[in-house]
Amino acid sequence: MPIPDKIAAANKINEFLRGVVANAGLRLKYRITVDPPLPEERDWERPEILVEFAGPDSALMLERGAEFVFLINNDAVVEPDVLTKLVREALQTPQAGMVAPTVLRYGDPTLVDRQGIALTKGGLPYERRSADDGPLF
Repeated sequence: MPIPDKIAAANKINEFLRGVVANAGLRLKYRITVDPPLPEERDWERPEILVEFAGPDSALMLERGAEFVFLINNDAVVEPDVLTKLVREALQTPQAGMVAPTVLRYGDPTLVDRQGIALTKGGLPYERRSADDGPLF
């Protein structure tokens, strides 16, 4: 499905990655290209937006082909089985581009802080605060 506003989507990806790189303390550089020129032999893959990674920490994302990447804040507390649950959900829902756990307030774990970031069909991200929050594609 074509992305209606590729420049806006690329800018949102950049905004997201800039925050991830800065807050995670990653030594990572990236380049975002809209409608990248690709050799004809890559006709099986024609991304509308290409994100390339480089730098000392790029191996963290590229090792195993970035099959799964788990980003976590340095002050987060997780349940022991969080990775098992996330990977199980990702494998059961192959059309999903990412999965995220529900984040609860540290001071009051009965309150939901957020439920991950979702993307619209246009590629724009938004933070979900509940299961009914925002367009679900």
